[in-house]
Amino acid sequence: MRTGWKTDSGTHMTALHIELAPGWKTYWRAPGEAGIPPEFGWAGSVNLQDVRLHWPRPIVFDQNGMRSIGYDGTLVLPIEVIPTDPEISRALADQPRPAREAGLSGSKCSTDPIRDGLRLTAHLTLPVMGRDEAAVVELDQPGVWVSEAQISRTDGVLRVSADIVPEARDGFLLDRSALRITLIEGARAYELDGCPG
Repeated sequence: MRTGWKTDSGTHMTALHIELAPGWKTYWRAPGEAGIPPEFGWAGSVNLQDVRLHWPRPIVFDQNGMRSIGYDGTLVLPIEVIPTDPEISRALADQPRPAREAGLSGSKCSTDPIRDGLRLTAHLTLPVMGRDEAAVVELDQPGVWVSEAQISRTDGVLRVSADIVPEARDGFLLDRSALRITLIEGARAYELDGCPG
């Protein structure tokens, strides 16, 4: 089996990889007069709504005057697995949405030195999401600690502030594109990736 990937629609693409010995063959979904149709059993699987086989183009063999249709050498048969678990589907649908969907119309970040690192402050032009707004600042840079974010509002701008402290005490270069700010209010969450200066 090949590992594959998750599709945008929530299915999972994988593949059955078969290496056939010289002179051996396996058959297509319609194997012809001299072939045997492949059978797949999914009875032991859980959380499985459906499986779709995506057959590659076969070749035609002549076997003692009878025709068969299938593959020799190598067959990679793509398999699309469709899960049934509604909890997983709900969780996938409940991921944070892009911040622009919350009405974000502008963002700007600044930094100020502190004793052991720097303080990041993001100014986000964003309508009020609700009375229980919260924010989380993440930095996808190894060896860096980020404090709990503090927020405040002034004239339609949400101010998010967090301290960033590197493990190494000789300073570090902040990669602004590696910043992620997640805004949470009740059952809603929105994300902003990167923050320009």
